[in-house]
Amino acid sequence: MAFNPPLGSTSPEVLVGNAKRLDELVNGPAADVPDRGGDPLDSWRLIMEQNQTRVEQLDDIITSLDTASFTFPDEPAGIAGTTDGQYFRVPQGEGNVVGFNYYKNSAGMAVIVASVASAEITKLLGMTDDSGLVRTVSSDGKVTEVKTETGDNYLAGMDESIQEMASRSGKDTTGNLHSATDKDGLQLIITDAEGKIRIPLSDFTLQDLLAQVQPVPGPFLNTLSAADKAAYGYIDELGGLNLPGIPTSVNNMLNSLSRRVQQQADSRFLTSIKDYGWDPNSQEDARQVIQRAIRDMARNPYGGVIYLPPGVYRLSSFLTPAPNVSIIGAGTGKTILMPYGSYSALQFTTSPTNPIPELTDFVYSDFEVDCQDQVLPDEGYLPRTKGLYFNFYRRGHLHRLRVRNSGATGIGIDFARDSAITECVVENFGRLAPSGNDNPAGASGLGLGAGGTQSEPLYVAGNFCRNGKNFGIFLEKQHGTNAPYSSEHTIVTGNTCTGNNAGLGDCGVDGMIATNNNFSENNYGVIISPGTVLAYPGSRGRLQCNIIAKNAKHGVYYNSTTEQRDGEYQIDSNTIRDNGEDGINLKAPGQEVRSMFIQGNDVYRNGRHGLNLEDGTAINMDVVNNRFWNNGLTAAGNGVNLASDVILSSFSANKIRDIQSTPTQQYPVYASGTLTDVDISFNHCVGNAQNTLNLTGTQTRVTTLNNPGI
Repeated sequence: MAFNPPLGSTSPEVLVGNAKRLDELVNGPAADVPDRGGDPLDSWRLIMEQNQTRVEQLDDIITSLDTASFTFPDEPAGIAGTTDGQYFRVPQGEGNVVGFNYYKNSAGMAVIVASVASAEITKLLGMTDDSGLVRTVSSDGKVTEVKTETGDNYLAGMDESIQEMASRSGKDTTGNLHSATDKDGLQLIITDAEGKIRIPLSDFTLQDLLAQVQPVPGPFLNTLSAADKAAYGYIDELGGLNLPGIPTSVNNMLNSLSRRVQQQADSRFLTSIKDYGWDPNSQEDARQVIQRAIRDMARNPYGGVIYLPPGVYRLSSFLTPAPNVSIIGAGTGKTILMPYGSYSALQFTTSPTNPIPELTDFVYSDFEVDCQDQVLPDEGYLPRTKGLYFNFYRRGHLHRLRVRNSGATGIGIDFARDSAITECVVENFGRLAPSGNDNPAGASGLGLGAGGTQSEPLYVAGNFCRNGKNFGIFLEKQHGTNAPYSSEHTIVTGNTCTGNNAGLGDCGVDGMIATNNNFSENNYGVIISPGTVLAYPGSRGRLQCNIIAKNAKHGVYYNSTTEQRDGEYQIDSNTIRDNGEDGINLKAPGQEVRSMFIQGNDVYRNGRHGLNLEDGTAINMDVVNNRFWNNGLTAAGNGVNLASDVILSSFSANKIRDIQSTPTQQYPVYASGTLTDVDISFNHCVGNAQNTLNLTGTQTRVTTLNNPGI
């Protein structure tokens, strides 16, 4: 029980509360009245009702006892000797402080209703031998009350007698006054004939003093209990919530944060387009007002943030971004930029003579670009008709954007450094590209141009690119003096690309890492090729742990037709299944397919071959520890098909099987090209339609050791 103020307080509020509570107890209805600690007290009328109930119960017992032989040796005998509703008693034995227990027969069950003490109870009362004290002892031997030889009664745990405490409250019969004093006789409180309470040294009654205090119609403060304060915190004298481990109240922290936000707004580091008098629901051209906000933020030494509240922002031309200026919307589907004509929503291009050589330090997030109103210019299809179009940017982050219905590429950005594109959705891109061209310039979801510098770190993660004209994600070496390099340090991970010409295109970057992506239900899964501007395929990339499935043609397609490249690609631990033609197709007419490492892949149920070297000379290629099975579903196909020359290479430790009742995978290994210094050993070849190695080309230093099943 917790009292606030503590027990024993003489504050006016406590005294008035006690007086009110006493009035409710004496004059109120039969009910519980909570005491100051919140525990219930029975009112006088409730006590009388309870007593009346007990009297009626005793009458029933007496009536029963008067009309029946009611003493039985035990409870079962009592139940057997009485009827439902009658009472009986059972003796408790000699030496027990309880003489009899009284029971009621309730539907054949003995329900105890009372107990009568025996003569043994008198042994608990006695005089002490040395002092003449009379004491009352409980059944467990504890003293509960002591009476002295002078007649004073002391209860256990009390330092003063009941008589001493009662003597402090007296009545002046001449003035009808009641007073209470402490043990030294000092008056504490006086109640006059009108029931008003007076406190010593005060000229007014307590009621008159309280009448002068005006109530404050303020909000209710939900303070915590003492236990909650210790565990969770407390409410201070100013109403602040203080939590453990926090140096100040939550109220102060929120106020401080509000002041900081206001300071940024006052310093123009943070602004809303509404600050410029713009109504997002106006459907008018918003380009000039947003461009003005960008210029204003760019004048600050450290830039700023522009907030675009929910609404549709129509753009008659592109917005020109500025370094250090970020644009944040209210979310995709809420803040929508709608460019019309043949322009992008945002465009930043630069050159050596541009006073701003690159776009730096920005975040664009939580808005949508809907390009449904873009049209072709007079000169026909142009790759610049994108959703977003930047080149040469650094420390930029595109996050939670949605770009759809773009005429060309959805998000087209070239020469990125130290930047990221995360959790964006790009849909229906390349809408205006020529219908007869499956590989038009631009027209991709994320079109990432490369070559401005040797190192262009870019992190592309968690994006969805679907239902576009060309590539879902496209990395391409650019032309011209601005792009002399094969850039490095691109990571593509956790993306999903479906419904496109190709899921991923590596067209000229160096050392790209593509891992944990899903490239499914496209025309091609992954293309490593010269791209749309006829540069060259990427080199030294790593295609790892991807799902490449259900594409109409090849799962992985390496195609080099322009110039000799280093290759050195590693394709490992991928699932490559259910593609329309080959699982992996390598093609480089008149060139070498160099240093490919293909290992640990699951390649199965593809329409033709599992692995197909269609053209070009393979050199230093190792195909090891893969599983090729159940291929050749729609055309004659082999587990490994070598239609071109192979030198200095190995095909080892692969599992080349067909587990169908009618096998469709013809040969485990078929080689019609010249083989020189090639090892085809330790492959498990079983279940194929023709379960033998079919090597028809010229062979020089070729080993075929221990291929179980052949």
